[in-house]
Amino acid sequence: MVSTKSSWRGSSGCIRYHPRAGREGRLTAEQAKDKLETPPPSLQATEKYPKAAVICSCMTEFLRTSDLHKKTGGVHSAALYSTNGKRIVFFNEIGRHNAVDKLIGYAVRKPLSLAEAMILSTGRLSSEILSKAIAAKTPVVVSEASPTSLAVVMAWESGIVMIGNVRGRKFRVYSGREYVKE
Repeated sequence: MVSTKSSWRGSSGCIRYHPRAGREGRLTAEQAKDKLETPPPSLQATEKYPKAAVICSCMTEFLRTSDLHKKTGGVHSAALYSTNGKRIVFFNEIGRHNAVDKLIGYAVRKPLSLAEAMILSTGRLSSEILSKAIAAKTPVVVSEASPTSLAVVMAWESGIVMIGNVRGRKFRVYSGREYVKE
């Protein structure tokens, strides 16, 4: 995590904005943007984004449900939540990508629109996971881990709200801070 002068903190201290993220080959966000060959399509802006308190409570519940992840450290969890905080589905899987694949597969089979949903994950938010969120038209991705630089660029380009490093009532907004309200 690179802390910059453009950090932003909401009045309750719950939200922190960082325009740069973790490592994807130690690229800066600008270098990662140059590597992005074709920008992903922008998502349709939805009026219904989750409030900071909803994000924190969803992650708390999600991590409580992820006891296999907690016990083993070798299993990842992923869940879909509505933007008003209702859990839709939860999966454990060996790979973080597979856990997200299960979520999207569940939504496709239902069929279920993800236009007002959030993907929560215990794993690092990589460009591959962002590609899946973009394809599923999911406007919000949240993780207890930090994202990669390229994933942040993809979130900016596609209009996805990306939140990482969720710890209790604090988290960092890497993309879409204007949509996350106190």
